Amino acid sequence: MNFWRYGNSLYLFFFTLIAISLVFVFLMIQNRSQNSTVANSYLPLELIKFTYYQINGEEGVKLKAEGTHAYQTTENNQTTEFIRDLSLIQDIDHHKSSLMTSFAIRKGDQIFFDEGVYFSRDDSLFFWSQKGTYFIESRVFNGEGDFFMNDTSGSTMQGKNIFYDYYSSISIAQAIRILAERK
Repeated sequence: MNFWRYGNSLYLFFFTLIAISLVFVFLMIQNRSQNSTVANSYLPLELIKFTYYQINGEEGVKLKAEGTHAYQTTENNQTTEFIRDLSLIQDIDHHKSSLMTSFAIRKGDQIFFDEGVYFSRDDSLFFWSQKGTYFIESRVFNGEGDFFMNDTSGSTMQGKNIFYDYYSSISIAQAIRILAERK
């Protein structure tokens, strides 16, 4: 009888040891998933007084961005960049355009401007918009609110809600007023 008691106690000991080990493994896996969730909420990147170059193979520098402060967050697999004092210069087929603003938010291919934005092109076209969204790859600007524009002929336009396509040079807006000089 003593032998069976000792055998049952040994089985009970190992069964308890396995159960405790499984509980610890489960708790460690759960803790690791919580730590990765917490780690994703922290800022993975912060830059101070930076210059960023995007180089495109044989074409050379395609995009240059400068700023005084930028930080990046990732939430739900979506990366968002917050940039102070942004100056963005694009050079495609030797045609340059630039955007300047005091604050911008970039999500993927889009840059959002809530504090005003200046846009200029290398052939003297220039405009300012109160707010807007710029699509980097297609080089399309969709403005919201007031804007003014100086075009290559020297005319000045004012209006609301400008849409500008760099490749087709199409500008569309609402409530347009043109101030032209007589020669």
